[in-house]
Amino acid sequence: MILNYILAISIFSFLLFGFDKRNATHGGYRISEFVLLLFSFLGGSVGSLLGILIFRHKISKTFFKIKFGLIFLVQILIIFYYLKSNY
Repeated sequence: MILNYILAISIFSFLLFGFDKRNATHGGYRISEFVLLLFSFLGGSVGSLLGILIFRHKISKTFFKIKFGLIFLVQILIIFYYLKSNY
């Protein structure tokens, strides 16, 4: 069940990055960095990372990369702690 949630929010987060990148290059409605980071924080960090790499979006924003990196690191530590405590 948790894997379905992570998959769904990662796909949604990936699509958000693609949508924002498209609109950034065509002058459309932009999605705030707060929303992009929020969906990463809520479990979509894998989709966000793929969106950053595939769409080459937000790669020049140092402060954004730092915040995203911290979110990703915290999620890795939570997974590591969970796995360690269950085995």
